[in-house]
Amino acid sequence: MTTPLLMVLLLAVTVAQLPLPYGTSKTRAVPHAWLTTVLTTASNPQCSTFFFTDGKTFATAVFTDFLAQFRNPCGVGLFEVAVDGKDANVTQLSRVVDEARQLRQVSWCVTVVVVSDDPTFLAAFAEWSLKGHLLVWSTRLLAVTHLPLPDLRYIHRTFSRMNAMVVIVEDATETLKCNVYIHLPYSSPEDRAVRLAFWTPQRGLTLTTHLPLFPDKYSKFLNRPTLVVAAEEVHAQNGAKGRKSNKLEYLSQGLNFTYKYVHPADGTFGSEQDDGSWSGMIGMVSREEADFSVGPFGVSANRAEVVDFTWPVTISYSRIVAGLGRPELDPWGFLLPLAPLVWAFILASLLLLPAAMFILSLCSSMKATDQWVWVTDGFTLLRILLQQDTSVPDNWWWRRVVVAGWMVGALVLIRSYSGNLMSVLAVQYIRQPFQTLRDVLDEPSTTMIVQINTTNVQYFRSVESGIFREVAELEQKGLIKFQKLSEFFHSMDTLVRHGHHVLFDIEIVISMIIGRDFSKSGRCDYYSSRERYLPVVLSMIGQKNSPLVPELSKRIWSMTESGLYNKWFDLGVPNSTACTYPPTNITQSASFSLAHFWEADIALGPFGITESRTEVVDFTWPVTIQYSRIMGSRGLPEVDPWGFLLPLTPQVWTAILAVLLLLPVVIFLLSSFFSFKAVNQHTWTKDIFDLIRILLQQDNLVRGSEWWRRAVVAGWMVTALVLIRSYAGNLMSSLAVRHIKQPYQTIRDVLNDPSTSMIWQINSSNVQYFRLDEPWCSTKTSS
Repeated sequence: MTTPLLMVLLLAVTVAQLPLPYGTSKTRAVPHAWLTTVLTTASNPQCSTFFFTDGKTFATAVFTDFLAQFRNPCGVGLFEVAVDGKDANVTQLSRVVDEARQLRQVSWCVTVVVVSDDPTFLAAFAEWSLKGHLLVWSTRLLAVTHLPLPDLRYIHRTFSRMNAMVVIVEDATETLKCNVYIHLPYSSPEDRAVRLAFWTPQRGLTLTTHLPLFPDKYSKFLNRPTLVVAAEEVHAQNGAKGRKSNKLEYLSQGLNFTYKYVHPADGTFGSEQDDGSWSGMIGMVSREEADFSVGPFGVSANRAEVVDFTWPVTISYSRIVAGLGRPELDPWGFLLPLAPLVWAFILASLLLLPAAMFILSLCSSMKATDQWVWVTDGFTLLRILLQQDTSVPDNWWWRRVVVAGWMVGALVLIRSYSGNLMSVLAVQYIRQPFQTLRDVLDEPSTTMIVQINTTNVQYFRSVESGIFREVAELEQKGLIKFQKLSEFFHSMDTLVRHGHHVLFDIEIVISMIIGRDFSKSGRCDYYSSRERYLPVVLSMIGQKNSPLVPELSKRIWSMTESGLYNKWFDLGVPNSTACTYPPTNITQSASFSLAHFWEADIALGPFGITESRTEVVDFTWPVTIQYSRIMGSRGLPEVDPWGFLLPLTPQVWTAILAVLLLLPVVIFLLSSFFSFKAVNQHTWTKDIFDLIRILLQQDNLVRGSEWWRRAVVAGWMVTALVLIRSYAGNLMSSLAVRHIKQPYQTIRDVLNDPSTSMIWQINSSNVQYFRLDEPWCSTKTSS
């Protein structure tokens, strides 16, 4: 009820000050029934009507006739602006437009009628109706004037963008005729307006086109205009190369427009600057240098103040991208064959069984039991576990039962460990260290690459606490590099690939970069983090309050709901999901390939170019460039005589030899330190022999009862077990591979074997070359 009451009050004030009707004035008597016809035909009965006039007699007459003929209106308002003095006119007009905007916001719908024959008044109203946000697309605008079309070029910008029509009244003495025109969107002021209808007293309102009054000019453009689309440099380069955007083609065909690209000087999406202006593509759209931008752009509150967002294209998260490490063996791989609970059970058994045996000895023997016997029992159980020989005293039957049970359990454990270890050592581990932002922050040598002027950067700089505040502090330490999207591809190759830089951006950018790299190289060199951050709604943008944005939104909605957007993204970025989950473990295997032999066989048909041949024939453009190779038959498969050395690397063999030399010296020095008796100087030789026996899994009795000697020997037993099992597994794999001899790899190999003959193609360029090179030809190649 607020709107009708305001209208009634406003109408009461203004009508009381109206001059006499046009029939009693000295102006032309013109019945204005055409206005009622136009408004009743095109307007909703629930809409209010706002009249803007310049106070002249013609405008007053139009308003008075409208009140007399238009019954039961929902609400009518009259806003009169004096035209005396241009400065005063502008000030008063801006205030009146602001009051009308407030009324429009509380009205169900509004039709604005501006009546004037003054081109200055019409131009000022057109400008301030946009500046004051009086007009939106749902608000219908009708201008009534006697001025001809060429004099209305100053209102073209407003009337072409908004839901507006112009009624030009031709009230000659004999006839009365009113023509209704619309200005098409994105047309120039020099383009002629389209006549929709005309009105005469005899025929009434007659439409001249298939369009209704107040047509939806943006649903499908009639004049196929050329729109300016702001795009980043990568997008613009693809367009210049002839690779059209499927999304833009879909929109342009649906709305009937063509487009051209412009890209900002800084090459960014855009952010708010210190002076309040906007950079990048958002700045271009907000300054109306571009009609819209595909983006997509992250939706934020401050961006929504200067541009309008379309229906969301997608929702994306941000992730970390880093280079994959090289395959390497897990240094703790020897622990993987058994679960942690099994290791705990083994350790507990080695501690509890000797204690149980000691307690049983105390209960069963009347003699005093040596308090260190539990150490001897523990060492005996460890020797059994490590598959070393041992002797069990035969004085107690229960001791033999315990030891026999432990032997069976140790046999099962060792066989399971050996089989699983063989499999584990064939698997190489690929490091993926940066899975969270905390991982990046904890690595001070790592630099983060972030796209400049994005919503992520704005968020980092605005937060006051938490992990994102720590990320923002990296900028002060020089550990963040801000780059444009077009620079990402070079940085991925030169910085991220080597592991000392990571990239942080939204998932669609990451998919595009990794997909292109995989298409080029055929392998996954990068990985993305498991953790995802900062979900953001991505949309296209248009100018503020532009009627184009709702029409774009309708088609974007149909595009996303039908799955076309995702399909086109996959087509535009092949292999975008190929490296989504790269393996962390790989099994290294290699097989013999004969691909290089086939390369020599493809030289059938093309002729080698020589000087003598060019004297008698002409050669076409080169088909290919070929080299000559040697082809020999494969030898029979044979075992590599040095294959027993291959399971362990030279560094491991060197380490084993060094331990066998140094450990006896350590034992000898410890014996000299802990023993007060003279130590035999040849003891270290026996220790070497004992360590070799352990390495070769021969039985061995530990000489002496010193605890440190048993500790050193036990540690060597564990190490020897891991080495021997690794050696056995790798040796089994290597012995399954037979070596195939390929002795002739160079011409020198052929020349050094006098029993070998060479076969040449007769009359070829190679034969000509050999025969011309006299000194070289004197060798054994004559065969």
